[in-house]
Amino acid sequence: AAAAEAKVEELNARMLELQGAAKEADAQFAKWSASWRASLDEASAAASASGQVLTERRAEHEECEKKLATLREDIESFQRGFEKHFQKRLTTGGALHFKELEPFLHQMELEKPVLKALPAICAKPDTDRSESEDSILEQLAMAFAVKISTLSEAAEAQTVAVSEHLTQVKQA
Repeated sequence: AAAAEAKVEELNARMLELQGAAKEADAQFAKWSASWRASLDEASAAASASGQVLTERRAEHEECEKKLATLREDIESFQRGFEKHFQKRLTTGGALHFKELEPFLHQMELEKPVLKALPAICAKPDTDRSESEDSILEQLAMAFAVKISTLSEAAEAQTVAVSEHLTQVKQA
């Protein structure tokens, strides 16, 4: 009986020892699990933030590309309008078509008296125009040149911006 009691006490002591080891292992696992979870949460947050930055950079890049495309279309439109509706007509000596020029006029920096005089000046063939009217047409030609130059400079700057945004997209 004494041997049985000693064996029970030994088993109880071993069981307490194993329970203590199990509690310690549980505590270490909980600590490791919390640390692992925190690392996983940080990595997830970093990936999410990186994804958000990439999305923003792509949107900015697309916006820059659209702006550049619009600038190029405007340059082409002004060049075509100048050549077709102004320069070509002047070289043939015929009257200019104000209605075809009008959409461009409102996008250029022209003085109000010039804008007001243009419909009448455009209606006249080159032989019926006065020197002052020819001078106004020269101002119009200069305004076209300035507008095309300004748009070209903006397109060059926008090309640089597109390139910079593309680099940012690649880095994100």
